[in-house]
Formats: sequence, structure tokens, C-alpha cells
Amino acid sequence: MSKIVTKACVIGSGVMGANIAALLASVGMQVTLLDIVPFNGLNEKEKAAGLTEDSLEFRNRLVNDAVVKLKRDKQMPLLSKSALKNIRVGNTTDHLNLMEDADWIIEVVVERLDIKKVVLKQIEAHAKPDAIISSNTSGVSITQIVEDMNDDFKARFMGTHFFNPPRWMGLFEMIPTQWTSKETFDTMEYVGGTILGKTCVYAKDTPNFIGNRIGCYGAAQVMQLTEKYDYDFATVDYITGPVMGHPKTATFGTGDMVGMDIIANVSKNVIDSSKDEKEIAEYTMPKYVIGLMEKGWLGNKTKQGFFKKDVIDGKRVKYQYNYKTDEYELIEGRPSLDTVKAALKSDNKYEAMAYGEEKECKFYWDCIKGISLYSAKLVPEIADDFREIDKAIRTGYNWEEGPFQVWDKIGVRRSVERMQAEGETVPQWVLDMLAKGQETFYTAEDAKFPYIKISETTVVEENDDCTIRDIGDGVLGLELHCTGNAIGPRVGEMVSKAMERMDKEDWKGMVIGNDGKMFSAGADLLTIWQMGTDKEFKELEELIRTLQAATGAMRYSKKPIVAAPFGQTLGGGCEMMMHCPNAVAFSETYSGLVEVGVGLIPAGGGSTELTRRLMDRCFGDAKNDRYNAIATAFQYVATAKVNMSANEAIDNGFLNKGTLVAMSRDNLIDLAKREVLTLSDRGYMPPVKQMVKVTGEYGYGMLLAGIEMARGSGQMSEHDEYISKFIAKAITGGDVPYGTEMSVEQLHDIECEGFLALAGTEKTQDRIMHMLSNGKPLRN
Repeated sequence: MSKIVTKACVIGSGVMGANIAALLASVGMQVTLLDIVPFNGLNEKEKAAGLTEDSLEFRNRLVNDAVVKLKRDKQMPLLSKSALKNIRVGNTTDHLNLMEDADWIIEVVVERLDIKKVVLKQIEAHAKPDAIISSNTSGVSITQIVEDMNDDFKARFMGTHFFNPPRWMGLFEMIPTQWTSKETFDTMEYVGGTILGKTCVYAKDTPNFIGNRIGCYGAAQVMQLTEKYDYDFATVDYITGPVMGHPKTATFGTGDMVGMDIIANVSKNVIDSSKDEKEIAEYTMPKYVIGLMEKGWLGNKTKQGFFKKDVIDGKRVKYQYNYKTDEYELIEGRPSLDTVKAALKSDNKYEAMAYGEEKECKFYWDCIKGISLYSAKLVPEIADDFREIDKAIRTGYNWEEGPFQVWDKIGVRRSVERMQAEGETVPQWVLDMLAKGQETFYTAEDAKFPYIKISETTVVEENDDCTIRDIGDGVLGLELHCTGNAIGPRVGEMVSKAMERMDKEDWKGMVIGNDGKMFSAGADLLTIWQMGTDKEFKELEELIRTLQAATGAMRYSKKPIVAAPFGQTLGGGCEMMMHCPNAVAFSETYSGLVEVGVGLIPAGGGSTELTRRLMDRCFGDAKNDRYNAIATAFQYVATAKVNMSANEAIDNGFLNKGTLVAMSRDNLIDLAKREVLTLSDRGYMPPVKQMVKVTGEYGYGMLLAGIEMARGSGQMSEHDEYISKFIAKAITGGDVPYGTEMSVEQLHDIECEGFLALAGTEKTQDRIMHMLSNGKPLRN
């Protein structure tokens, strides 16, 4: 049985500690963040302000600075800035009593065993008797940290290792000691998996645990093989990137991002503890890496490392370090190898590369062979189950497949025979598996997914872009599955058919979602571009009216419809989400009405719905309050505002207050389905259709004045100004008296009018084609 955790205390407000506090606060925990009193006295700013060393501002300086950085951090550690209100701060000299009500206390102090032991003694004196205590260390033995504490403390202590940055990385390594109680372990598993949405991996208390033990080995191995094969860094990153199932930053790009000093320190943990000469040699950094570190060229944080960037004549250029000449050389063009391009198009890129005869294929084979054998050798030293290694690597290093999954892809028996022919020692448990006739590490049982995959449910009706499905228990599912899950005419057609089925048949409601990489990237731009350039405005208007009818029908459906957005939820996809009266949103949902980026305005009811929502949130009916609401809506639409989390979308009105935010994508459809059933069981009533009281000529005039000022100051192009005026009219109702009550249909007419006018312009058509060709907006 696990304990309930609602309050946490994080000790250490460095980058990792502050980021952990931000994540915990983002999911609603009350967090206390503590750090030491500065030991180097008052700084000049504090002296000028008249502070003394007894002043609270001075004594809490470190933790206060950390909280300020959370607001400004480009990596956005908070799901919503409003989560900062869940964090209280203090120092470890004056405020240790603040941890007394914490259910979970996590130390994130400097990686020194002696300091960690002192912190545990401080915790022991103030923690409540049932508080769970953990360490976020990545390199110090969990057992050694806690060995001096009493038995009760030991039972409530374990390692909980987040990967950096905690918000974005899915891995949560759980490292119990021999004394950790089952209740402590179960509680942390529940917190990590259910509350935080992380992939919990059970690791043993060995150097670097699992993720860094395997990941760092892989990096060191590639760096050594680079010299052996006489490759440059750019080519190696091309071979060890997506074609190996790794991120585009691959090996050396990731090295610069993380920092060479960090990689070297992680490697040193293994080297210092290992008695295996072969392992020590494999972990030892090549001389060129040591040379770069001695120069202080550690990567992105020092502006140069394996690569460096510059701007010459207004053009961005990139250099790579040549370890043979000790100089940086300009990278001219991207590496390109026919074998890699062919493998990426094949059904099995791993097999295609591993068994090729070309130089790059032999390099690839050596990489795969090395990490496969090393991973297998460490079972059961670092984990009893090989699956834990794969989970750690996938979620800690963002690899598409873990080492054993890749081994299955290249054929275990075939690869083992080759390894043995090359004189390698294959771990006995792998040979035993093959001897029993089991050809792969993973079996059919492993392939079973414990949650609903909407694409695997029963088809009710379908077309090329969208499928209506039966997801069980009387609930329909509407699955988008075209390129980018774009919203086109065939999607509107299936929405209408689904609505008709819910009206006439015995369905309880519907979930809108999919199993792809995003909810929806927006409208079908190619179709819009073709209609605009061919002046097929009647057909384009029909497309817009179909979408408007679909979104309107969803909003006022007599049965509950629940959106399950995740990832990109943009343009028409955002409009679909907004018109579902209810949603269960994955925390990492990036939503926005971004049509202005392609020279258009939202026309599926998005401008109207956003305005209605923000007006409903007004504190009163005063003109100023209502103008502030429409000014905010205008800003969001005119600047193509993207909410960088579901929480932020709630704050900004794109999702309703009270929307359930899921921290894991895995069970999103299950939660959405459960919401449909709950709403149905309660006796669902749709929203009442009401008129919208617009700001009319008052708001319209104010926005137009602002647009003209922006144009005059050079902040807008002529076409930006033209687009913005249509947005202003759609949001205010245009030249009608202030307070005029307009129907949703009337406001939809204004949206449609603006969309059609813009779609016929050459500059909007250029913007659309530029986005289709380059994936980036054009400013013209």
C-alpha cells in the first residue's frame, strides 16, 4: 500500500533541485524549496540596498534567485507560471522546520557523500515520522548515503533519480537499498508513474544506475570508433542519429548540449569503481576529448566544443573540431550517404545498416554490437530484467528503441553468430535463450499494451482521413489519421456522421483522439492553397462552413464529447479541441490559433469561441474590462500564440477551467473515455446556446488604432496589417454598437468572410506555400 503524497520538500535549489520543485509544484503539490545561506557574504547589490547578513533577503538569496530563474528559463520547467504559488522558500539554517509537514523530502545537494550525510542528519531531526526521504544523486552510492542512519530512517529512504530537465525527460530511476520498505518503494512508484507521469525503472545501486551507465558507454564507444574509422563529427552524427533511432543531436551534438565535463564525470564514476580492464578502456575518453576539456571548450555552455556556431555576413555557419589538426573547420552542407538514406526508407533501418558492406555500415555494426553486448553483460548487475534497461534508455536518452529491442530488429541469432565469428564473448543467458528456441528477447506477451489504442478498436465507419470507432462500453471514438492529422473536408464529414450516430443510436458519448505523434497540426493547407490559387471560393466556403457546422455540433451535442489532445494541437485542431465542452489533455499539449502564420485567420469558430471564453472570465461588464478581454484574444490570435502546456492553455482560456490534465500520454484515451461515461452517468446537459455581447465599434476602433500604430512603427508588414484588421473584426463584431448581441452564426460569417478574402491574396498564398515547403512561416 502506498502513502498519500501532497506536500514535498526539496533541499538544494541548484538547476536540478529547482527544476524538480517546479515539476512537483506544476502537478499541484505544495513544495518547500530550501538551500544554504550564502557563505561569501553580502554582494554589492545587497550592500547598496542596506541589507545585513541577518536580512531574510540575503539569507534566502540562493533559493530566491532559483525561483526567479524558473520564471525566465527558456526550457520552461513549469507547466504554468501560476504553479509558482505552490512553492515556498527558505534556508537550511533558519527554516528546517518548514519540512516538518512534508510527505516526501528529496535531497538534491552537491554530489559529495560527506555533505549528503550531513543533510540526512538535518532531515532526521525535523521530518515527520512517516515522511519518505530520497536522494536525487546520479553518482553517489545510495547505500553509502544512508548507511549511518537508524533502521526506521533507512526503511523510508531510497534513490529517486530524475533526468534533466525533469519536466521534459520521461525517466524516473528508482533505487532502493537493502533496507528500503515495500511501502516506500510502492509510494514512490505511484508518485513517479501516476502523479508525475514518468516511466519508473527499477535500478540497482551500482555506478550511474541504468540510464547513464548504458548511455554514457554508448557515447564513449562512438567517440573511440570515430578515430578508428577516421570520421569527422558531422558524419558520425549523421550515422548515429535518426537512422540509429537516436535524436537528431546524435552523439557529438548531444555531447555539446550536455557538456563534455558532465560526460567525463559520469564516465569517471564507472572507471573509479570498476575492476574490469576492458570496461575501463571502453569508458576512457579519447585524447581529443580530454584536450578539448583542458582548453575549456566544453560544449554549448562555453560556446564551443565538438562544434561551434557563428554568423558571417548575416548567415549562420557551423564549424566542427578537427581532432587531427586541432582546428575548427567549416561544415559545408549536410552529410549525405546513400546507404543511410535507403535505410531510412526501408522497413527495418537497423538491419539494413548493420549488415551492409559499406564503411558506414561497419561503423554502425560496431556501435550496435558494442552496446548490445555491454547491456547484456550488465544483466543482472544493474537490473534483473533487461526490459528495465530498454525503458531507461528510451525515456532517459530519447532513443526510439532500447538495446535489446534493436537486437531483436537485427536478428538475435544472426547477430550472435557474427559476434562469435568476430571473437566476441556473448553473455551465457543470451545463448541459453537461443538454445531454448526463443529467437527474440521480446515475446507476443510483451507487445500487449495495457491501455486503449484507439487505432486498434473496432471500426464503425471510415474514410481516408478519419475513422469512427467503437472504443467499448457504448463510447464512440473519432480518430484522425491523415498526414499531420490535418483538418480537411473529410474530417468534417465524419464528425457529422458521428453526431448523427450518437443522435440515432444508443451511444453514451464520444472521445476525439488518436495514437499518432500529435492531435492535429491544423488545417489541410494544400487544399486551401489550391482552392485559393484557383479562385474556387465557392468550394472553399463550403469547406469552411463544414468545419463550422462540425465544431458547432460538437459544442452543443446532446451527448458528451471529450477531446483528448496531446502534442501539436494547432489551428483547426485547436478549434476542434476548444469546441468540445470537455477535454482530458496530456500535460504536453501545445495548442494555439496559429493561422496568421500562413496569412489566414481562424474560421472554424476559433476566434468566436476564444472571445466568448475570455469575455466570460471578465470581472464585470465595464467597457474597460471587456476591452481587456478582447485585446487579449486579439493578441493571442494576431501573434499566433502557442500555449506550451495544457496547464497554460487552461490559464489562457483555450481549455476550460477544471479540465483534467494527464501527466502520461499512455492512458489518455482511457481517461477521456472514463470522463465520457462519468458525464453520461451524471445526466449530461449540453451548454446553453447564448448570444455573444460584443464590444462592437468601441473595441474594433481601439484595436484598429493599435494596428495602425504597430504598422507605423514597423512592427507589422502591410499584409500583417491587412490580416490583423480581419482578426479585429471577427473578435469585436466590427462596426456595430457596443453591447450588440450577436449570434455565433453571425460571428462565424465574419470569420468566413475574412478567411476567403485572405485566401485569395498572393501574399497569403506565398505564406502557405512557404510553410508547406519549408515548415516555417514567411514574413512578407
